[in-house]
Amino acid sequence: METIILKKKPHPLVTCAVIVFVLLGVVAAGIVWAIAATGLVTIPVFTRLAYEVPTPLRVVTPGVPIETYIQSEVSDTLMQRLYQGQGALEDTALEVSLSEQSFTASLRSLAEQAGEGLPFDFSLAQVALDPQKGAEIFLPIKNNPQQTALRLDVYATVQDGGIILDIKGASIGSLSLPLNVLNPLIHTVVEKNLESLYAELGSYVRLSEISYEDGLMILKGELAVETSE
Repeated sequence: METIILKKKPHPLVTCAVIVFVLLGVVAAGIVWAIAATGLVTIPVFTRLAYEVPTPLRVVTPGVPIETYIQSEVSDTLMQRLYQGQGALEDTALEVSLSEQSFTASLRSLAEQAGEGLPFDFSLAQVALDPQKGAEIFLPIKNNPQQTALRLDVYATVQDGGIILDIKGASIGSLSLPLNVLNPLIHTVVEKNLESLYAELGSYVRLSEISYEDGLMILKGELAVETSE
C-alpha cells in the first residue's frame, strides 16, 4: 500500500518574515559595502572587496601661486602694451595660461588658511588640469591608514564675465558621491577657496572664455584696466 505524505505549506506570515529578513540583509550589506568603499574605516572582507586606494590623474608639485602669477603676467603685458601704444592701451586682448602647479600652490595656501578643522591633508592636496575633466581636485584624508581621498572633477566656464563651476564628478575612496545632494555643499567649499582668485582676476581681466589643455587652463578676455588719456 502506497503511503501519501502531505507537505505542510509554510504560513504566509513566515514567508513574509523570511522575505523581509532577506531584504534587510541585502540593504545592510549594501550599506556596509558603501562604507567600506570610502576607505574611511576598515571592515574585514568588505574593505578588501570594495575599496581601492585612489590615485590622482598625475602627481603635481606646487609652483608659483595663481594670484602672484596673474598679477605679474598682467602687469608685464600691460606695461608692454602701453609702451607699444606710447601711453595708450590700444590692444586690450589678453590670454593667460595658468598651470596646474600654480593651482596646486594656491589650493594648499588657501586651504592652510581656511582648512583648520577639516579632515584633509592639505600638504598633499593638488590640482591636475585635463581637457576632458577640467580640474581634478585631489584631497587626501589625513591620519587615514587606508590612504583614502576625496576627488572632485570641476569644469569652469564663463558666463556674463564671471566663472561658473560645474561639478562633473565626486568620489571618496572608491565610492562615487551623489552630485544632486552634494553639489550645493561642494560649490560652497570650492567657491570659498576661489574667492581670492575671483577678486584677483576681476581686478585685471574681463573674461570671455576658458579652455583646458594637459596641465593648463587657458583664460581669454580683455584687460579691465582703465588708463588716463
